[in-house]
Amino acid sequence: MSAKSVNGPGGKKPASAATNLIVKRESPLGLYKGLGAVVTGIVPKMAIRFTSYEWYKQLLADKSTGQISGQGTFFAGLAAGVTEAVCVVTPMEVVKI
Repeated sequence: MSAKSVNGPGGKKPASAATNLIVKRESPLGLYKGLGAVVTGIVPKMAIRFTSYEWYKQLLADKSTGQISGQGTFFAGLAAGVTEAVCVVTPMEVVKI
C-alpha cells in the first residue's frame, strides 16, 4: 500500500492509521500513555467543583423551604467555578510551567 492511498483529505493520515501505528510499535497499552497525568489533574478539579457547588447551593437555598432559585443556582455554579480555578487550576498551571 502506498503512502498516497493511506492519506485522507488534505494529505493527512486518518486517526485509525495513527492508532494502528501506536498499537504496532508500543502495544495497545501505548494508547493510554499520559493518562495518569490527565487523571491526576482532573480528579481533584472535579472533586473541588462538585463539592463546592453543593455547598454553595445549600448556602444560597431558602432556609425555610430548602429550595434554591434559578439565580441561586447560577451563582452557586459561578462560585464553584471560581473556587475550582483558585484552588486547583491555577496551582496546577503554575506547576506545569
